[in-house]
Amino acid sequence: MISGSKIDSPKKRSRLSGGVAVAAVLLAGFFLLHSQLSLRSVKAAPDATASKTTADGVYTSDQAAHGKDVYSQQCSACHLEDMSGSGEAPPLAGESFTDSWAGHSVYEFDQTVLNTMPLDNPGSLDPNDALAAVTYILEKNNFPAGKDPLKDDPDTLKNITISTKK
Repeated sequence: MISGSKIDSPKKRSRLSGGVAVAAVLLAGFFLLHSQLSLRSVKAAPDATASKTTADGVYTSDQAAHGKDVYSQQCSACHLEDMSGSGEAPPLAGESFTDSWAGHSVYEFDQTVLNTMPLDNPGSLDPNDALAAVTYILEKNNFPAGKDPLKDDPDTLKNITISTKK
């Protein structure tokens, strides 16, 4: 034994380091819980660019009229004038359309049209023409027109969901 100096016993050091480890685990758990609660509150907070659906009138009648011309020239040979589809061209109106596209964003549908149509020359459509054709398809599916045109903006289009309610 050394007199006058304090030497911790191994048992005391073990309790001290065990206490530090417990405190570290508790602190880490607190930060994890806090971060999870913070993320939930961010997800629950309303978005400034609140999501819309196609039932909210997201295109104009003028866009759909232009889209009708594009559709007649570029799409109707395969999808038919009444949008009932033929062969490998799926229907673009009615339950078949909404069953396939409900819950997807207008962006997904627009990109499909833009990148895969027309079948004999995929990707050849002008982006504004593809979007116009999309608006005509929405109109033919009884989704209402609105007062503002649908913009060719990915962030906007991603926040519009194709709905079943018309």
